[in-house]
Amino acid sequence: MKLNNTCQWQSDFERQFIKLVKQRAVTDIHDATHAFSLFESDGENIKSSFWIEMSTIMNISHKKLHDYYHNTWSKRFYTEIGGYKVEITNMIDLSNNQDSVKDIVKNVVSQLERRHKNCRFHYNTVYQFVNYSGGPSKCFFELGRRMKFII
Repeated sequence: MKLNNTCQWQSDFERQFIKLVKQRAVTDIHDATHAFSLFESDGENIKSSFWIEMSTIMNISHKKLHDYYHNTWSKRFYTEIGGYKVEITNMIDLSNNQDSVKDIVKNVVSQLERRHKNCRFHYNTVYQFVNYSGGPSKCFFELGRRMKFII
């Protein structure tokens, strides 16, 4: 199968993803949500060399497939952060200035998921918001450390 056109391979991604997860998990897959859950929870049983095999099947680089999965396709399975931006900003304001960006974001995601039991937050989406947030107290990150500027 040769899918070089961006739209073609992206439209076929889900079908191929489900097919390969089903093959590796040796179980019936009901839909994309089920395949995503299995992929995220089953660790190395499914994930080992997964993107390399997908690359061979789809004739697209494994890095491109991996990035598409994490930055685009899988986002639909996470809670939108729009309604939580004030809460996230408050958490940032209360965080330790000595913490790295990664530590702040991990802490924010962890707190959000503890407070909102039925929600799951996409790490990269929260990271982007934290890194580029605006408002009364803008947070900027430089060399992995937080610097706060009050406007």
